[in-house]
Amino acid sequence: MKTTPFSPTPAEIAQANPRFTPVAADTLYAATAYPPTTTVTIKPAQDYAIALVATFFPSDLAQLGGERIVAGLQTVDTNVYIAFNRDLPVSWFASIYKAGEISPNAAAFPYSSDADSFILPLNKAVTLTHDSAGWHIPSYDATLYKVTVGFGLGSDPIFCAYALQVSPVSTAVVAAGGFQLVRDAGGQEIGDVISVAEEAWSMPIGGQYILTFDASGNGTLSTR
Repeated sequence: MKTTPFSPTPAEIAQANPRFTPVAADTLYAATAYPPTTTVTIKPAQDYAIALVATFFPSDLAQLGGERIVAGLQTVDTNVYIAFNRDLPVSWFASIYKAGEISPNAAAFPYSSDADSFILPLNKAVTLTHDSAGWHIPSYDATLYKVTVGFGLGSDPIFCAYALQVSPVSTAVVAAGGFQLVRDAGGQEIGDVISVAEEAWSMPIGGQYILTFDASGNGTLSTR
């Protein structure tokens, strides 16, 4: 059988989404410090096979905008315990998408605090830096590249959980807020964008939480 490389037609290119959501990255850096432990125990009154997705939000989501993205999946039938630091650790996450290509290049760095200092090369032309003042974005051709910064969840691989598109020669302060569990809107998968209308339970970093679902499937979040 003869095979040919993937080659979209002009019509397919014209119909393509101009911005591909960053999905996954690995990190070459080992964590040297860790954020405070965050856990949640999920308790349903009865088995409703409650479908949830996990994401992450910055502390100033309403002001920054950006996109929350599905980075984990969880079905709740009985009791579930999630230790986020162990099961879905948070990382800094950045990506660069080149116009006309299939998907972005992405990279990550372990998160320990909002003041983490690191250098994150995305390609030969664009290297991002981060310190206590935020992300520092260098000059690049914005007609050719789209760059996002934010957070990822997981370890191998790390899936993008929050992405904010930035501009050349700028600084972006993106402070960590916490983890969110969101009621699945229906067949959501890793990499799907979460809408503001979806029901979500927010868990700032460092808390121990209980998410209880009553007999009607309504969820209530409390702290221990």
